[in-house]
Amino acid sequence: MTKISKTKYCRPTSDEINEIINATEKWIGILEAWRSDVGYNYSVESITDKDQLEHVMIEFILEIYTIHARQEYSPSSLMNCIRLLSVYILKHPQGTMKFNFGNRQEFAQLWEALNGKMKQLKKKELIFMWCCLLFQHHGGVDGNSDALIIPVPPDTEGHQGPVHDFKFYFSKRPFINKEAKGKNYM
Repeated sequence: MTKISKTKYCRPTSDEINEIINATEKWIGILEAWRSDVGYNYSVESITDKDQLEHVMIEFILEIYTIHARQEYSPSSLMNCIRLLSVYILKHPQGTMKFNFGNRQEFAQLWEALNGKMKQLKKKELIFMWCCLLFQHHGGVDGNSDALIIPVPPDTEGHQGPVHDFKFYFSKRPFINKEAKGKNYM
């Protein structure tokens, strides 16, 4: 018996279906709000040219931020966005053309832009790795050993390296008054 035949499938619950519907409506709302902000006066469903639709979606992916904090969406949120909007456009009853964003050959530029955006977002998470390396107790308990000392290299011209990552990380943290914390502040 194969592994596939051992797998048991079940119908989605009404809660799961409602979550998908709500997520789709959320991303459609974000797309519509973005379209009105940038001045597009037509609906995405009315686009009949694949290249125009791809261009609009690339702009959307590269420019959207969360409304409240003006932060970028996570890579998984962007991937969910593309998948949900693809199903919406593919199955929308008033849509004149049926496009599938899941086709990576047909929408190669969209997937390249999405891949680049996701890599950029992942790179911003590197600050946590640098902080872990920097704030570890290198040199042993007594500090006499010089083993495992990892220097932070300077940023090269035109490249945002670890120093930029540190500055970005600390710019997002609230100011802490060390004197108010007392002597036990680390």
